[in-house]
Amino acid sequence: MTPELITWFIDGEEVAQKENSYWHEPMNITLSLGLRYPHIGWKGQDIKPIPGAATSEGFPTSMEVDYVRVWERE
Repeated sequence: MTPELITWFIDGEEVAQKENSYWHEPMNITLSLGLRYPHIGWKGQDIKPIPGAATSEGFPTSMEVDYVRVWERE
């Protein structure tokens, strides 16, 4: 992360970057199992689950995280 850019990594590989437009204040980390594409989509003005995207067991209901690493510039 620089004052201008935030970079995300998964398993040591860069997966995303975003301009640091708003995040100049102290941050918190949240890990969420909230459904994302392809499990949800827009229906009119609302975001709804897409039943056809679920597996035979349904939508994901658990998540395992081995570790989260955070760096802070001084």
